Parts: sequence; structure tokens; C-alpha cells
Amino acid sequence: IRRRVPRAKETSSSNGLQQSACESSSSSRTSDTAYGDGDGGESGGEEARTQQTARARLRLQDSEQNITTNLIGASQHLQRKGAMVKMNMLSKLKSGKSSSKSSSGKSSSSGLDEATHLSSSSNSRSSRRGSSKDVKMTDARADSGNNVSVDVSNRSGGSSKKMSSSKVGTSSRQRSGMKSKKSNRQAIQGGPVDDVKDYVPPNIPKSDSARALIYKAIKPNVLFRTCDKEELSDLIDSFQPITHAKGSIVIREGDEGDGFYVLSNGSVSVYEQTEYKVTMSPGSGFGEIALLYSCPRTASIKAEEDCKLWVMDRRAFRVILSRHKRKRLNMKLMLLEKVKIHDKLLSEILKPNEMQSVAMAAKFQLFNAQEIIVRQGEKGDAFYMIQDGLVDVYIAEKNNGMPVVSLKKGTFFGEKALLSSDVRTATCVAQNNVKCLVLGREDFVRMLGDLEYLMNRNYEEREGAPHDDEEPELIGAHALDTNVHPKTKKFDQKEWDIKRTLGVGAYGFVKLVHWNRAPTTNSDVFYALKCVSKELIEEKNQEHKIKREQDIMVSLVHPFIARCYTVMEDPRGKYFLMEALCGGELCELLYFEQRFTEEWSMFYSAGVLAGFAHMHEKKVAYRDLKPENLVLDSAGYVKIVDFGLAKVIDKGQTYTFCGTPDYLAPEVILSEGHDWAVDYWGLGVLIYEMTEGVAPFYSDAPMETYRKALSGNIHIPDHFTVVVANLIKKLLHTEQAKRLGRHCGRHNSHHVSPLVLELRLGCTP
Repeated sequence: IRRRVPRAKETSSSNGLQQSACESSSSSRTSDTAYGDGDGGESGGEEARTQQTARARLRLQDSEQNITTNLIGASQHLQRKGAMVKMNMLSKLKSGKSSSKSSSGKSSSSGLDEATHLSSSSNSRSSRRGSSKDVKMTDARADSGNNVSVDVSNRSGGSSKKMSSSKVGTSSRQRSGMKSKKSNRQAIQGGPVDDVKDYVPPNIPKSDSARALIYKAIKPNVLFRTCDKEELSDLIDSFQPITHAKGSIVIREGDEGDGFYVLSNGSVSVYEQTEYKVTMSPGSGFGEIALLYSCPRTASIKAEEDCKLWVMDRRAFRVILSRHKRKRLNMKLMLLEKVKIHDKLLSEILKPNEMQSVAMAAKFQLFNAQEIIVRQGEKGDAFYMIQDGLVDVYIAEKNNGMPVVSLKKGTFFGEKALLSSDVRTATCVAQNNVKCLVLGREDFVRMLGDLEYLMNRNYEEREGAPHDDEEPELIGAHALDTNVHPKTKKFDQKEWDIKRTLGVGAYGFVKLVHWNRAPTTNSDVFYALKCVSKELIEEKNQEHKIKREQDIMVSLVHPFIARCYTVMEDPRGKYFLMEALCGGELCELLYFEQRFTEEWSMFYSAGVLAGFAHMHEKKVAYRDLKPENLVLDSAGYVKIVDFGLAKVIDKGQTYTFCGTPDYLAPEVILSEGHDWAVDYWGLGVLIYEMTEGVAPFYSDAPMETYRKALSGNIHIPDHFTVVVANLIKKLLHTEQAKRLGRHCGRHNSHHVSPLVLELRLGCTP
């Protein structure tokens, strides 16, 4: 048997790219993955094979030398800036990938869609359309480990996959100590509730016994945990009756589902891949994950006898919950707008987005008749607004022990607690059953800062003011000045030297390109050109989504966010000129390292935080943070990529269910409405995963992951320091209004200084 050795594969990109880190990686990858039988055949003898082996070794040495040079330069750069990172991590990543590539012999494009141009044949497009998953390709990045990876994701309500020619590292270790394994975590999206705003949920009359049976089935379920009586009543009304004969299939494994079932009469059995699991009796509920998003059923349900079931579909569930949440929020705002502080309405003191924040922090509280709400002489720490009922006010040694005044619905008391922690000057007692909206001073200050400052501040917006974390010289950014990039919106292929294909996906492909009209001083800079087919976008009804992603990407200019310089187009497609990132995906590095030291985790988290601060100033919620969406540049700094789920939330909240299960915040799971606070929840999960090697709520079953996230219980490993443990707990607060990072501050509408200090100093300010 003749030994097979690597042989160089000539490519069109071999000329003029030796100075490019991206091309250095690409050339090495091509050499490592091309295999042949030798130049001399049977009679060529040992000499040909020896020469070929020598050439391969020279190529590998040259590649290693280029990578080592890049690593040394990056390491020196980080040392100059005082970064707490050990750059030998990239050396480990390089050596691990090199050995993997040499032994596997797989093409770097393995597992990716067949490469196509915008003018590809209809047969190629038909083969992709025939897939059950609608996938979308975003940025492809060449990394320092000689691989190219492409993000292939379904953002329109199905599943998504991160596909890579190399090891995709999403550390999915069990806490029992099993080795880390690679997995493709799927981003999910349930679609915006606004699409069904005119929808009227069904209202099916039911007997008291039927309502009691449904209530008993849904109340313990995690998805209905925070529902009040009114919400539960409307949800029960929306259940519709169906029947199944003995032997029929209620749910088939692998089918897409959108309903949650409650068994009323009869019995059903559960099968996984034809294997019997369990039999369920009346009162059992199943299929609840379909209420969140469309996904294949994981088991089959078979009727063992004639059955009657109640079923509620996803649309009814999400519309009912979102309408109740919005109604509750609007009710809070109406009460808050009537509040006066020193003869000035609270709505005049606070900006609209700040009023929304206060409404989120305020909670309804019930008081029984004759219950003391506040007591004279005690420290004041909360402010009360009466929504329902009467409250009697007593002042010691006045009015002979009789109430000096009775407060009714719409009035408020204890407002001085928002200004200071002075003692109460009166006692307030519930005359009957009272419902109040309560706002704690601590929550208010945490959210907005001192009220006294807010009353006297200058409302003038500081648009365009520079920020410290955006100054390139402070963080070693080496991107080109925007003035040297092409501004034209019309794509002219003659202006671009296309070097090689980096990756392909459902809507197009990514090319490594060079702008041949660049100034002489920037002639050695290369870009990633993402080409998207207009025909395929229109076919999948993704025009609005692509436009939203385009607008967000172009608007974000920050050293820790992957840059989109401009967007061009011609009759066939759109062309996104992107920053070429050459350091590899963070998830791959995490896979090879198993877990990071706390210093590494904090370094990467600080970069993400800086990027988030810039996004949130522009009111952009990212909503899809995970290691797979973080890429390193050639200097080792992290860059945020893939804005397929990002959204501008300029006022109020949004109710779209989207994200990656391991990273979903409680308010997203429960359809309570969310804003950019979900990003800080994601940051807490990211820090935990980087430091431990597994996400804090990881489970093979998504519903179990959601249950863990909603519980608020976080398992802290023994090797976590107190500083990191406390930081994670504050970021993973189940109440978004109290979550670290969500808080607003005196000088910025989105204050992140407390979080920055915790990352840098390891202490709470």
C-alpha cells in the first residue's frame, strides 16, 4: 500500500498575498487538505515520494513561520497595551488544527453547501430549496488555524446551524466531568407578535370541570409560571377540543408542531424512534415547546384508546401573553404619569425610555384590609401608587387617632423615598383590599441614578461625542480610516480582484477580495465580500430582514464589532464589503482549551461589553451572543459578528422569541417583552461558559434548559473566584430591571460603568 502524502494545490490566490494573514491561513489550509498518489506512479520509486515529502515539509514550515510571526506581533501588541491575555493559546490552537488537518485529509469546504455564483443554475438552487431547513449564510472568516468557517442559520423561525470545516467548539460538557464535545447550537426565532396584532384568539366555552382540568395541567408548567388569574383564564378559553380514534397518531416524531395538548379523556403512549417510553392519563400535558417556536417533535404520541384532547396553538399563546404584558405595562405608565415630585410631573422629569424603565422596575403588590403598608418613624425605602382600594393615613398625636385623610385610586404616597431615605412621617393602613404599584428607591437609583440630578439635568443630547472605548489608539485597533473605502452603491466587478472563495451558503457566498483602486498606502489590505442573491432573498421573503441587518451593520462602527464598510448592489445581488478577520472563532479556541482562565474570560468579555455599549447607545439589541458569534482578529481581540437577530428597540419593548436556547433570557422565554437587557444576560452566560467550559443551564432538552434559566438557581463551580461568581449572579438576575448592565446612569442613557469596574477591578463600586 503506497503512503499518501500532502501535495500542494495551485490556486489563483497564490500571487501577491504572502503579506496577508488571511491568505497565509488559506494557502496552508489548501496544502494540508489536497492529497495525491505521488508524481512518479508505480515506477516513480522512492525518489519522487521523498521529494514530495520534502516539499510538503517546507510548505508546513513556511506556514508555521508565518503564523508564528503573526502571533509574536500580536503578543507584543497586547503586552504594550497591558492586556491580560496569554497568546500561547493561539499556538495551541494552531498546533491542534494542524495535526487534525494532516490526519483527516478532509477538504476545507466539507459539510458546506455547494459553491454557487449569483448566476448559478436553477438546479443548484432547487437542491437547496428542497432542504427542510431554510438557511442563511453570513460572514465567512479565515482563521489563524488554517480553516474557513461559515455561519449557516435559519433566522425565519426554523433552526440554525454553525457549520465549519474545522472543529466547531461549543463546549457541551456535563458537570459530571465528561470530555468536552463539539455541537452545533441552533439559533431559533418564533416570529414577531406584531405580525398577528389583528388576530383574535378563540374563545371556546367549557364546563367548570374542563377548565379545572386544563388549569391543573398548565399551572405547574414553567411557561405559565408568571401568569396571573386573568391571563390563565384567557389562555384556558383559547384551548380547542379535538378527538383521536384508538391507534391514531396524535403527534408524529420529526413533524413540525405548533400546539400544546392537554389530555381530557382516554390514554396515549409516548414513543421515541419506535421505542415505548411511557403512557399518559387524563390531565397530562405535552408538546409545550411548540408554543415558543417551530421545531421538529422529538417523540410520537399514539392514542391507546379513543381520546379527547384540548389543544392551544402558538399564535394564541403568544398573542394572549403579549397583550396582557403590554396592558400591564401601559397601566403602570398611566399611574406613573400622574406622579408629582416637587410640583413637577415625573413624566416631565424623565425621558420616555426612562419612564419605560421605571415601569419595568415597579411591581404590583396586594394588601389585605387593615394591613399596615408603611409605618410612621420607619425608614422610607419605597413609593406607592394606589391602583385599587382605599388607604387611610394616620399621624401620631393628631386627630385623636382617626385618619387625617383617605387616599383613593390614582393617588400616591411615600414619594419622598425616591429622593432620600428619610423616616416616614405618617402611617398608611389599607382600609379594604388594596392593590398598589410599588417602586423601591434602590431599584430607581440603580436604574436611573439620583432623582435630584435627573430633575436638574441638561436634556441636550450629546450626539456625536467621542467615547473612550472607541478611540483606536487605546485598544490597538488597526482598521483603515473609513475615507479610503469605496462609497459607491453600484457594484463594479472590475474594481475588485477576487482571490478565493471563503465559504458558501443558502443565499450566496463569501469571497476574499482586494480593491484594485485603493490608495498605494493601503494596497496590501484585503476584504471579505459577502455576495447575496436577490432572487433567493425574494423567494424566501427575506427582503425586510436583510435590509434591517444591512442598516444595523453599516451603522455600527466600533473596534470590537466586525466592520461592514459599505453595501453595493447590481441587478443580480447585494454585496457586503466586510472586514476580513483572521484570528479564528472563539468557540474553536474554547474547544481546544476546554475552558479559559478567569483572566482570559474577562479579557474577551470586556471586548464584548465595549461592543454592547456602542450598540445600546444606538438602541440596538444584539440578541444572539454566544462563542460561535465571536471572532478574533489577527491581534487577538474579539469581534462581534452576525447581526441576523439584531433589532433597533428605540421605545418600549419587543416580543419576538429569538436567540440560542442556552443563552435565552427569562423575559424572552416567558414572552414578557424585552429590550437590550437580554444582552447582559447573555454576557453572564458567556463568562460562565468560557470559565467553566459549559453553559450554566445546559441540557440536552431545551425545555429543561428553560426551566433551569427561569429558576434563578446557578451552580457555581468550586474553581470560580468570589469575584467572578458574584459578577455572574448579578448578570444572570431573572428580573431584567435589576440586572447588572441594564442600569441607566447620570451621563449616558445606558450606563455600564458598574459592569466595567467589575470586569476591570473585580469589585462592586
